This record gives sequence, structure tokens and C-alpha cells, in this order.
Amino acid sequence: VGYSTADGAIGTVTLKENNFDHRAVPHSWKDLTSGHAFRGAGEKFSVELTGGTETEKAAIDFTNPYIWDKPIRFSTGIMYSNREWDDYDEMRAGMYFLLGRKVFGSKHWDLSGKYKIERVTLDNFDDGCAPEITSEEGDNWISRMVFKLAYDTRDDIFDPTSGWYAHVSQEVAGGPLAGDK
Repeated sequence: VGYSTADGAIGTVTLKENNFDHRAVPHSWKDLTSGHAFRGAGEKFSVELTGGTETEKAAIDFTNPYIWDKPIRFSTGIMYSNREWDDYDEMRAGMYFLLGRKVFGSKHWDLSGKYKIERVTLDNFDDGCAPEITSEEGDNWISRMVFKLAYDTRDDIFDPTSGWYAHVSQEVAGGPLAGDK
């Protein structure tokens, strides 16, 4: 819970499990309350809800770090956001799929490809809103691929005391990927 000049009053609720198992479905209430349901496979699952005076967001993400009996990472997610800007409103809804893996025989190098499709709706324009923005009124589809190569030697991603992180990425949108943008 907090306040910012950009978002106003805001609050976030997150449910996150870093040892998720989508196959460990509970068969009874005891399975669910014992802490064994949906746990144990090293998958990641999260649900995040954010609400505030200017914005609302929701996201569900899932990652399996080892698919096809190989060290290949698969991630997918869906997201929704609604934002009231000063001059207009923006709603976004979309989904993504990602495949990635360690490369060059090193635990430090990571290569990934991510496809994301998103519907962006702009409306409720104020008088005097810039024509570059009002020309985008209505629904627009953005279809894109992002390719990323990263090098990471940090000892801890949240509170590093040694190492460094660098990445290079390329985003391609529209064209053969369709979409409006």
C-alpha cells in the first residue's frame, strides 16, 4: 500500500510460489491445507493484483524451468491493465510465451525468445489532447517478438554484493507478426 504522484493511492496483493507443481492437484481439503498441494517441482507461479485511484492491473505468470527433459525454460502469462492518464484512458490486455535456455556451456549466459500479443484501447480523450494520441483511438493490436541474450554473474539477483548483469535485446513488431502495430 502506498501513494505516488503518478499513480495516486495504490495497493498490491501478490501470491507467489517458487516451488510450484502444476501436477500436484489436491484431492481433498487436507491436501490443500497441509502445504503439499501444488508444490515440489521447482516451477514458478504468481498472481498479482494492483488497484489504485489512477490504475488497476492484474497478471498471472507461470514458468517451468525444465521442459522436454532438457534445460529449456518455458514461461507464459496473461495480463490486464487499465490506466486513467490526464488526457485519456488506456486499457491493455494480452498474453506472452517465452522459451529460453543457458548457452555457450556456461551458467552465466542465457538466450531467450518471447512472443507477446496485446490489445491496447485508447478512449475518453480530453479536449486539446495531442492529435498523435487521438489518432490511435479505439482498439489496436500489438504483436511482437523479443530476443534477448544476457550475461549474469551476480551472486544474488535481489541484493547483489558481487558480479554484474548485462543484456542485449532486439524487439520486432508488426510485419510478419501481424497486429496493427
